[in-house]
Amino acid sequence: ISRLNLKTEKTLALVNPPRSGLQKFTQNLIDSNADHIIYISCFPDSLAADLAILNPHFKLKDVVLVDQFPRTNHYEAAVLLQRV
Repeated sequence: ISRLNLKTEKTLALVNPPRSGLQKFTQNLIDSNADHIIYISCFPDSLAADLAILNPHFKLKDVVLVDQFPRTNHYEAAVLLQRV
């Protein structure tokens, strides 16, 4: 994210962070001109933590759970956020 020039025009950011979450890149998204974020996550704890930080700047529009690994209890969450 830090190498992208996200300040030139409206942008859709697609992020799929590791289990540790966005960490320092959260501020890059907040400072960017991204008007929407699609956040893919396999770890609910880091997703919740990142959403709490992004919440004043982006509102939750939709969440879809994806069962990529049938017959397991692992799901991917696809979250659509829109800038406030």
